[in-house]
Amino acid sequence: MSTTNIETMSKLEEFRTYFLLRYENFDHKEMDKSGFIISLPTFELYAQDYLEFAEQELFAYQNNTKGKDNRIHLINCLSHLKRAMDCQSDTFLHAFNLYNIFSKRNLKFEKKLEFFDASGIFGSRSLTRLNIIRNRMEHDYEFPKLEDIEVYYDLVASFIAVLQRTMIAFKDIQAYITDERERILEHIKITYHFDGPKIEAEWGNWDKNENISYTMNEYKEFAFLFRVLLLMEQGECFASIRYITSQINKYHL
Repeated sequence: MSTTNIETMSKLEEFRTYFLLRYENFDHKEMDKSGFIISLPTFELYAQDYLEFAEQELFAYQNNTKGKDNRIHLINCLSHLKRAMDCQSDTFLHAFNLYNIFSKRNLKFEKKLEFFDASGIFGSRSLTRLNIIRNRMEHDYEFPKLEDIEVYYDLVASFIAVLQRTMIAFKDIQAYITDERERILEHIKITYHFDGPKIEAEWGNWDKNENISYTMNEYKEFAFLFRVLLLMEQGECFASIRYITSQINKYHL
């Protein structure tokens, strides 16, 4: 590992250590969010459209009244679910100005899932199960089983919902401690810069204020800060301090 990488990792470890030691002392009722509008791509069809097409094919298969072999509906349903996942993944990457990076590097769908996993956007177990079903149904050249299609449909629907919710709720975020005069004594702030793109963390107090920033060239560090930002957002009303710190503590830098 180069000297630069060692210095970078030690700085990121410093941020994580500070977060784990101090975050529980912050006034979580005073989270300062500065909102912005995410720019979404213009498609003729979106993930929800393909999900609806898949549902129609599934309904057609389950309501076969003519007694004919209508397994073609399962094949069509599978194709629409695949398109729904691909479309939602690309929509998300476009929204955060990441699409061109994945495209230029010719990174396949599995790499996109790795990013969603590393960033804590969608659970790794669900992603693994989803990808196993997807690959099995695509590469075994056999009619998919109804039970597999139903599980796959539910996973894809959850995947789409989570990514859409993340885009809608996403904001820069800051947690801080104030004195009796409401002056900020200590803070942690995560900022996402769409130009680049780049993600930045600031932390500390008046005596020592630190900051780090990463682009997708530092893939693992970028994904880690993205994860911290999302966890801090959840901490406002959906996750305990214990959960947030446990998730940050177990992430391997």
